[in-house]
Amino acid sequence: MAAPKPGTFVREATGLVRDLSWTDGMIMTLAYFNIAVASFLIFGLGSYYFPGSNMVISIGIVGLLIDIPIVLVYSMFAASIPRSGGDYVYVSRSLTGSIGFAVGIIFFIFLAVFSIGQNAWFATYTVLGPELAAIGSTTGNSGLVSLSAYITNSSNIVPTLLIGLALLVVTFLILLVPGRALHRIMLGLFAVAFLGYPILYVGVLAFSNNAQFVSAFNAYALKDGLNTSYSGIISAAQSAGATIHSPTLLASLAALPIIYATLAFPQPAVYVGGETKRATRSMPIALITGLLVICASTAIMGIVTYNVFGYNFIAATSYYGFSGAAGYPLPAAPYTDYFLAILEPNVVFNWFMLVSGIAWEILLMVTFGLMGTRAIFAFSFDRILPSSFADVNAKLHTPVKATVLTVFGGLVFLYLTTKSFLGTYDNSIVAWTSGYVIVCVAAIVYPFVAKRLFEQSPQMVTKRIGGVPLMSIFGVIGTLALCVVFYYLLADPAVSGATTTGLVVIAIVYLISIGSYFAVRGYRRARGIELDLAFKEIPPE
Repeated sequence: MAAPKPGTFVREATGLVRDLSWTDGMIMTLAYFNIAVASFLIFGLGSYYFPGSNMVISIGIVGLLIDIPIVLVYSMFAASIPRSGGDYVYVSRSLTGSIGFAVGIIFFIFLAVFSIGQNAWFATYTVLGPELAAIGSTTGNSGLVSLSAYITNSSNIVPTLLIGLALLVVTFLILLVPGRALHRIMLGLFAVAFLGYPILYVGVLAFSNNAQFVSAFNAYALKDGLNTSYSGIISAAQSAGATIHSPTLLASLAALPIIYATLAFPQPAVYVGGETKRATRSMPIALITGLLVICASTAIMGIVTYNVFGYNFIAATSYYGFSGAAGYPLPAAPYTDYFLAILEPNVVFNWFMLVSGIAWEILLMVTFGLMGTRAIFAFSFDRILPSSFADVNAKLHTPVKATVLTVFGGLVFLYLTTKSFLGTYDNSIVAWTSGYVIVCVAAIVYPFVAKRLFEQSPQMVTKRIGGVPLMSIFGVIGTLALCVVFYYLLADPAVSGATTTGLVVIAIVYLISIGSYFAVRGYRRARGIELDLAFKEIPPE
């Protein structure tokens, strides 16, 4: 490969250090999926929005038919271009710099900083709120119950903002530490997170049954004067308008949007390819291992969830709790961690599960923080953004300025999510899906338009079937699978949440990003720098 011309990049070395391993990539993959919150959303909100669905079937379909080819696309890109920057680097080297920058901006705004802010919000509404309510109710501590109601009161967003801000500060500090320290912190957080969800969650439910939960719930409701029972809440929900019937394959297929939104693709790990040891091997292992673990874990959690809590109970409480129907009797939203605490009221156990859920949230926020900072770094390193955002602290080996910008973006989305969770959430799904389609198209053409880079890649990337590059085949399959997802997202906006305003905003972001690229290219050219030359090369290490 020819050496890049002087001035092509900001400098001849990134300043980033390869201190991370395949285990860090796997943890980032699992953190992106966030086993705890994903399961809360799938069996909570998902059961409300997609009645008649069996989420275990939906998980299998997404994991096997949609995720696998796209994870393989990312694995091949990561092996061929083991540098920091992820989607932006891949698309700019396969298609054009303008499209690569636009896709990078879409993922930065609607996936990276959006997820940082959103999960700062999730920490309150899906972990702290339900767990505190259950612990307080089962122990007779009315103060905890009141605290739960206070922090989840949608009419007063200040508590949620303060809790989210505290988590953002923690995330910022973790993102600043050197790679070796980051490795240890992520391992520690992961140990706590994974022990709670899925291990203890599955372990407790695997040795329980529906009769035990019915008895525990009825005793809980009687003790707290909730004026309901297990069968009573199902009947009341039906009277309030809930339609409860046996799950069907068609309804399970219709639930793909929420499965996709919570268990979709794990690309944040590839954004630290330039900081991962033996990235050409370790990145594919991390991505594929993470996908298999998350699909298996979430499916098993689904099986025991339905078996113990009961399918009809999950459907009834999700409708009652999320539809806004009058008379919902429970002091917390109907997430599965709340029901687990009712089944197993041990105080130490439930406090640990709360900590485990928060550990998952911090891991996810750090993961998307890494994604966001490395995207900004890569834009700047290729001279699209001001070169100062490619500055790397000599002692910490981290891009501090890019980190400040990314975490500030998370703060903005924390505020937007407190104002309209579903509006922000659903339209972001549409945005990042459009980006995934472009990445898959890039994989189709990469072996042909970047032939020199492709042929210098490891053997797993250059393999062919009948003369056709395997990478291109996976790109075609991934594109087709994503078209199915797009159909479900756009065909029924009342369910998917996609809005005309949201689609217009997404289109505007693409247009502004592409326009900005050409403006910067003209500015650089006037000063003797050909911006497009960077996209003919793999960035230096």
